[in-house]
Amino acid sequence: MPRVRLATAGGDPPPMSGRCATAERHVCHAAKGFGLAGVEQLPGWIALGPKDLAFFFQTNQVSRRMEFSIASVRRHFPEAPFYLISDGGPSFQSLAEKWTIHAFRAEMPMHLAQYMNANFTCHRHLLRLADAARWAREQGAKYLMIWEEDTRMLRPLRGLPDVDLATQGNIANTHLGLFTARTAGSPQPGDPRRKRQAERYAARNGYSAGPGSVFKITTFLSALEKSEDSDLEEMYPVQDMCWEDFALSANLSVKRNPEDQQITGLFGDLDAALLPPPGRKPDAALRGKPDESVDVERNLQCLGCLDSCKVRCACGPSWSWSDRFLYLKAQVPQLWNRPWSIWRQSQLLWDRPCEDCHVGFACWDSCRDGCLSLCPAVVHPHKGTTLDCEKEPLPARTVRWDENAELGWQGDGAKMVDLIWSINTM
Repeated sequence: MPRVRLATAGGDPPPMSGRCATAERHVCHAAKGFGLAGVEQLPGWIALGPKDLAFFFQTNQVSRRMEFSIASVRRHFPEAPFYLISDGGPSFQSLAEKWTIHAFRAEMPMHLAQYMNANFTCHRHLLRLADAARWAREQGAKYLMIWEEDTRMLRPLRGLPDVDLATQGNIANTHLGLFTARTAGSPQPGDPRRKRQAERYAARNGYSAGPGSVFKITTFLSALEKSEDSDLEEMYPVQDMCWEDFALSANLSVKRNPEDQQITGLFGDLDAALLPPPGRKPDAALRGKPDESVDVERNLQCLGCLDSCKVRCACGPSWSWSDRFLYLKAQVPQLWNRPWSIWRQSQLLWDRPCEDCHVGFACWDSCRDGCLSLCPAVVHPHKGTTLDCEKEPLPARTVRWDENAELGWQGDGAKMVDLIWSINTM
């Protein structure tokens, strides 16, 4: 049976801030066991100051999801430069004042891909990104993270790999590799770029860029300035694939970042960005080799813990018998198809809604903090209300990393956790 048992998904208490609940102590130890503490001190990782990381967010409308997305950043990075650009939509000035961010308006709408808007080209998109990068550099930032309304920041990043482009940790999508292989199959005379790209994508097992990807500003701007316009015009006309197409064409260093995860997938550190603790093998399980020492269920454990908080704090529906049956049905195939089973269980948890908490927001806020050592810093995609458990986004509240605590995550409401759980379990 998986570590996140059916009872856990249905309402068993999650790990508490500063201690482990007895029923879930194995989950806590799993979270502590694989490179979760002190990432910024590992060789090759860069620690982030409060303004070192800037955010680029392009959208064309104000929405509830958009505000919750911004609020999740401001909760953990209250001072970070934030570049919000209206892509053919309204002015975002009032929103900028509310969240202490900077609003800009694009000269033309482009959306995120050419199939959505004919104005989009990779070249134009990168020039827009460069405007944001130059602005962010003037604010003192060294890195630029690309943000979207369906991305959430669950906790502060504990550093970054020292590379030019850090991408999603558990994605190895070969679709772009197929694109480059197809075009490289009959390259035009004088066009060796696509042939080189096919080889590079094959070496990297597909592309991995997506929301939450981070460019190092100095190398990004320098590489863009040196790139040929003709090459930029021919790059993949979808934003996330455009980023990696450009990075590999410019010989930028790229590495998957385990702090950024597609949350319903198996936990992954596909480029071994984290160094394993002494005595533990590198993360080989997700590179096609069996390695039971790697906890590929960590994203599932995160979702199970957060769902327990929603149920206990009356922020979401209780588990019906039909819900439990569907979850059990997803668990059984783990005996012969573990990756699919983990994905299906995660999907069921991720699809469960969240709403204004009947017990009060403090319960959810504190309980959620107890889950954060199980979770990646950045998660995607957030299409529904899975983590948006209040009527309106609340002002930023800083959460800090405390390496001396058993689970590590401490916030303003952490001291309330034991009291809340003693009341709820009486």
